[in-house]
Amino acid sequence: MIRTAVLGLGNVAEHIHLPACLSVPELKIVAASDPRPERLIKMRDRFKIPALYEDSHELILKEQPDLVIVGTPPDSHKQLTLAALKADADVLCEKPFVLTVEDADEVVEAAKQANRMVAVNTQYRYMNQYRAAAEKIAAGEFGRLFRHTSDVSHPPGEREVEPVIGRGQPVVGRCGRQGGEVWHLEHLACHLSHPTARRKPPASPLS
Repeated sequence: MIRTAVLGLGNVAEHIHLPACLSVPELKIVAASDPRPERLIKMRDRFKIPALYEDSHELILKEQPDLVIVGTPPDSHKQLTLAALKADADVLCEKPFVLTVEDADEVVEAAKQANRMVAVNTQYRYMNQYRAAAEKIAAGEFGRLFRHTSDVSHPPGEREVEPVIGRGQPVVGRCGRQGGEVWHLEHLACHLSHPTARRKPPASPLS
């Protein structure tokens, strides 16, 4: 049984991470954290979470989980992921991964040193339609891929997005729904064009 902790109990945890964990027999949710007491109570009652913490670092130290799901705001991803690795846990981190490429390099190196796994929740490449497209592109059935175009709509009131991530360039702590979608689409584009490609995301989906 893989003892699993969920850090951050926002909408993604409520509608994706926690239900997904409950659907996998090998996973056992042992604890969750969120700075909002009322949110902790609501998620405890709905998902029967046995241990609750307002401080994620305290959770990691006391519970010593096997798997940590990091669903907190992006500006906390690096430190929480490093803390989980130090506690000998594997990590699934929400997008965007960390604030700079240097931070990403540091986390990857820490995972190697700890012999632990770190994955980022950019799951589009695993969906059946995109797996099929990737296989056909790799087989040359569509010919050579020259470019891709992605379109993301902007519902009223959702204009806050992450800028480009690059060497020494930070990203903002939160983003709107369409901002998060851009990261999925760019990751998918890299996968479809070449499985090992590293491509800089666009400066803004608003441009």
